[in-house]
Amino acid sequence: MGKSENKLGLLVLLLLLGINSSAALVPINSQQSADSLQAVLSNLEGEELLNAYTRLSYYYREFNHEISNDYSDYLLHYLKSSKCNHLDEDKKCSFAAPMYFNKGYCHKSRSEYLSAIEDFLQAAKNYPDDFSLASTFEQIGSCYNSLGQYEDALTYYHEALDYLGSNRRNFLYSRLINNIAVVLQLSGNYEQALKYFSESLELKEAASDIKGAALTYMNIASVLLEQNKNEEAEEKYLIALEKAQEASDTLTISRIYNNLGNLYADIGERDTAVIYYRRALLLEKSLADEWGMVNSLNNLVTVAVNREGNKNHIQIKAAADSALVSALKLNSLSLISKAYENLALLEEKAGNIKNAYEMKKNFYATKDSILDMQTEEKLLEMEALLNHKNKIAQVSLLETQNMENSILLKKSKTNIIVLGILVVTCLVTGIFLFRNYILRKKYQLSMEDLNQDIEKANEQLRIKINDLENFRNSLTEKFEQAITEVRNRDNILIIQSRYVALSDMIENISMKWKKNLVCIQEQLTRLKTDFEYNRIDGNILEEIVSNSMKILYEMSDKIDDFRDFFRPHQSPSLFYVEDIINKSIDFVAEYFQKYNINIVFKDNEPDLKIEGYPNELSQVILNIIHNSLDAFQVNDTPNPEIRIKLRSEFGRVILEITDNAGGVPVELLENVFDAFVTSKKDADSCGLGLYIAREIVQTRFLGAISIRNEAGGALVKIIF
Repeated sequence: MGKSENKLGLLVLLLLLGINSSAALVPINSQQSADSLQAVLSNLEGEELLNAYTRLSYYYREFNHEISNDYSDYLLHYLKSSKCNHLDEDKKCSFAAPMYFNKGYCHKSRSEYLSAIEDFLQAAKNYPDDFSLASTFEQIGSCYNSLGQYEDALTYYHEALDYLGSNRRNFLYSRLINNIAVVLQLSGNYEQALKYFSESLELKEAASDIKGAALTYMNIASVLLEQNKNEEAEEKYLIALEKAQEASDTLTISRIYNNLGNLYADIGERDTAVIYYRRALLLEKSLADEWGMVNSLNNLVTVAVNREGNKNHIQIKAAADSALVSALKLNSLSLISKAYENLALLEEKAGNIKNAYEMKKNFYATKDSILDMQTEEKLLEMEALLNHKNKIAQVSLLETQNMENSILLKKSKTNIIVLGILVVTCLVTGIFLFRNYILRKKYQLSMEDLNQDIEKANEQLRIKINDLENFRNSLTEKFEQAITEVRNRDNILIIQSRYVALSDMIENISMKWKKNLVCIQEQLTRLKTDFEYNRIDGNILEEIVSNSMKILYEMSDKIDDFRDFFRPHQSPSLFYVEDIINKSIDFVAEYFQKYNINIVFKDNEPDLKIEGYPNELSQVILNIIHNSLDAFQVNDTPNPEIRIKLRSEFGRVILEITDNAGGVPVELLENVFDAFVTSKKDADSCGLGLYIAREIVQTRFLGAISIRNEAGGALVKIIF
C-alpha cells in the first residue's frame, strides 16, 4: 500500500477521534459545514465524492449519529459499485477503514456494543498502520468492558499496547494504561490495578496533566479503600483534592468530597464526614447536579440517624423526606432505596414501629425492583451476546467455505477428486446445518418462555410504578406542610432568641445614656457659670455646643445600632467579621465595665471577610457571650475574662471564644447544642441560646460550631 493512502487513513482516524491535527479540517460549525458540503454534493464524483462522504460522516457525528452512520454506509456501498473499479484495493481500504471506525463509534455512543465490535473489527482489517490499529483495538476493549467481559477487554487493550510499542509518551498509551487499571479493579485484581494506576499517574504528571492526575489519585484511593487501607486512601484523596482544586475542576472536587465523607463515616468520624458532605452538596448545587445533591443529602441523613443521642428527630425526618421526594422525581431506584432505608431506621429509633415497618417494606420493594431490572438487563445482554457469537460463527463458516471452494477449484486435477471432496464437504455442511437447525429450534422455544416471563415482570413493574407515583404525590403534600411548619418554628425561635439579650442591651444603653446626660449637664452648668460671671465668648460657646452635639450624636448612633440589630437582612452580603465582633461587644460594653469583665483580643488576623447575614452572626456572638456572663455570676468567678481569637486556616475563617467560668458540665457537653438543654436552675433559662447559634451557623453560613472544656473554662469554635 502506498504512503499517500496510509496518511489519508490515519488523518481520517484522527478526525474521528476528535484530534485537531489540522486546523483546516476541523469545522468551526459542523452543521453549517455539512449544509455547505451537501449543496455541492451532486457536482462531485470519483475520489472527490468519496472525500465528501468522509467529511459529511465526520461533521454529522458531532450532532447526529444516525445521519453520520448513513453517510458511512453510502461511502462503503459506493466503494463496492462499478464506479470505483478504477481504484486499487489499497485506495479502497484507505477510505473504508475510517468509515467502519465511524460506524463503530456511532453504535458505541448508542450503547450498541456488539454492533460496534463488528464494525471496529472490519476497520482493523483495512487499517495499514500500527497507531490506527491500536486506536481501534482500544475501542473494542472499551466495548467489552461495558459488556462486563473483562478478560476480552484486557486482551484487546494489551494488543493495542503491543501495536504502540515503546512509545510511552503517546497520549493513547497513557489512556490504555488507565483503562487496564480500571478493568483490573472491576475484576478484583487490586494489586495489579494499583501497579497500572501508578504508571498512569507517572505519565500524567510528566505531561503536566493536573486534572488527569487528580482523577488517577482518586482511583488509587478507591482501590486502597477496597483493601481496607483507610489511612492510605485518606492520604490519596487529599492529594487528589489538592490537584483538582489546582485545576479548578469543580465536578471532581465534589466527587472527592463525597468519597472523603464516606470514608470518615465508615471509620466513625461523623462530624468530619458531615463537613465534607456539606461541601459536596454546596458544589453540586452550583453545578445543578440533582443526582449528586440527593446522594449527598442521603449521606447527611445517614450520619445524623446513626449519631448516638441525637434528638433532632423532626429536622432529620424533614431532610430524609426531602431526599425521598427528590429521588422519586429523578426516578433513581438506588437513591429511593437509600432514602427509604434512612426513614426506616429513623422511625425505628424514634419508636414509631408501624411507620418503620412501612418504610422497610418500601425499601425491600425498591430493592426487588432494582434486582428485577438488573435481571432483565442481564437476560437481554446474554441474548445479544449469543446472537453476536452465532453471527460470528456463521460468518466464520461462510469464510471457511469460500476458502475451501477456492482451493478446490485451483488444485482440482481430476473430476473424481473434485467430486469426492464436494461430497464430503456437503455431508459435513449438512450435518453442521442440521445441528444448527436443532439448536436454533431449542433456542427459539427457550426465548418464547423467556419473553413470557419478561412480559409478566413488566406488568408487575408497571403496577409498582403506578403505586409509587400515587405514594409520591401524597408524600409531597405532607412534606411541604411539614417543611412550612419547621421553617415557621425556627424563625420564631430565632426572633425569641434575639429578645433574650434585650434586657442586657437595654441596661447597657441606659448606663451609657446616664453617663452622657451627666456630661451634657456639666457642659450646661459651665455655660451658666460663664454667663453669670460674664466670661462667655464665641470660642467658649462653640466649644460647649460642639462637645454637647458630639455626645448627642453618640447617643443617636447607639440607638441606631440597637434598632438595626432587630432588623432582619433579606439577602446575604460580604462583610468583615471583626467589625461585627466589635459591634456585638459594644452592645454590652457597659455591662463588662460594671462587673469588671476583661475582654482580650488575641492575635486576630485583620480584614477577614465572609458572606452571610451580619445580624445573625452578631446574635450568635451575643448568645455565646451571654452564656459566659451567666456562668461568671453563678460561679462567682474571680478576675473574669473572655478571650476572642479570629484566624484563617485552609481557606476557612475560624472564630474562637474562650472564658474562664469553669466550663460546661461533662454530662451536658455532648448534647449542649440541643434545644432546651441548660445547666441553669432558674425558671427564666430555656436552653435555646446555643441551639439557635448552631442553627444559624449551619443553615445561614453553611459552617460548623463545636464546644469543649479547656483550661478552667469553655472554648467555642466556629468554622465559616
